[in-house]
Amino acid sequence: MDKKPAVTRVEEDRHDRWKRQVEESDDFNSLSQALRVGFEQLMDDDTQDGDVQTSDEVIARLDKLEAEIQENREQIERIPYNYPTLDEISEEVVHNLSEMGKRERDKEGRY
Repeated sequence: MDKKPAVTRVEEDRHDRWKRQVEESDDFNSLSQALRVGFEQLMDDDTQDGDVQTSDEVIARLDKLEAEIQENREQIERIPYNYPTLDEISEEVVHNLSEMGKRERDKEGRY
């Protein structure tokens, strides 16, 4: 099957965001692949709805999805990661066991 190029121009920041998303994704090997898959999915969805969207509408939907992904990523990044390490937990357990042992010895009158 012969293939024809489909060229589009987007603002540099949009291109950079899309490119970064593709690089972080395991689903796509290239920006071109992501755009083809995304556009095909939108066309399939639109065909089922009985209408076809313009490229501006498609870009607006992609931008909205991208904003939602970014918002989710920011929410995840705000989750505190100050969980104790295994060493800190081990030290606390040893300390607590030591304190319990001291209390037991004190109750029994031992040293």
